[in-house]
Amino acid sequence: MKRLQFLSFVLLTCSLFLSSFAAHAANDDSVDLKLWALECYGLRGAVAMDATTVVAVFGASATGARNNAKAWRILSEEDPAYAYDHFVQPVEAKGLPADVEFPWPEGFQAEAPAKNELKRHLVQLKLPTPLKPGVEYGLVALGDGAPVTGAKTGCFFAWAGEEASTKDEGQRTQAPETVRVPADGRAARMVGLRRASPLGDGKVALEFGASFSLAAWRDPDQYDVRVNGEKVAVAEFGRRSKIDVYRPVGWPFKVLMQHDVFLDLGRDLKPGDRVAVSVGPRICAGERAAEFVFD
Repeated sequence: MKRLQFLSFVLLTCSLFLSSFAAHAANDDSVDLKLWALECYGLRGAVAMDATTVVAVFGASATGARNNAKAWRILSEEDPAYAYDHFVQPVEAKGLPADVEFPWPEGFQAEAPAKNELKRHLVQLKLPTPLKPGVEYGLVALGDGAPVTGAKTGCFFAWAGEEASTKDEGQRTQAPETVRVPADGRAARMVGLRRASPLGDGKVALEFGASFSLAAWRDPDQYDVRVNGEKVAVAEFGRRSKIDVYRPVGWPFKVLMQHDVFLDLGRDLKPGDRVAVSVGPRICAGERAAEFVFD
């Protein structure tokens, strides 16, 4: 029951920013790229470094409010010290050095609200009561008068205990500045070329994340399209851009954009055709290749 309360709480804090988001049909039904984008740009995850220290990992939608201890809540069904109705806050929230995760492409162009550096942010939280080994905890970036992110605001984590923390097993022996979470591995896809999809009549749609540059998107030399290994020239280009995720700083808010580029191959595709698309470094950062089999 309390896990459901936690999830409802997270959804409530997200709802202010998600009202304009549309669902996307993926050609891989096992992947919801919109949810991946919210995770990539928002609270990606958290790692317990020891019994009283947790490092939270954010993507580019994070704001300076993440470094305010009052903006956080730690919850647990299993640990009474972190019961849902206690609304426990960390005693300290310390921002760690942020690095540019994906540099903009050469000659990058975007409208002013979309010129957000694609940084990865870390916050070290000191907790008031030691965590219990093996217990699941919820972490919520609730905000305190200012939102922490316009994307995902909550995650779960656990502490393995003192014995496990001394072993050489990945994150347990890392310095806080080098912590990694699973969502980091999807970030390159979410900021770059996310997927290619068939539209019929020889048309292909490419979905890009926030590193997409308006400077070169119509340059045919930046696209390599192959059908069953044979290179195909693009006859026509089209584009549609929209807000993907807000970065809630200033007014109006900063934004992280999604861009759909439409390619007319000038030829029909046949069932079973394998279409592979790669784009040049002036188009986007992160992933720059995608493919599909036409059905």
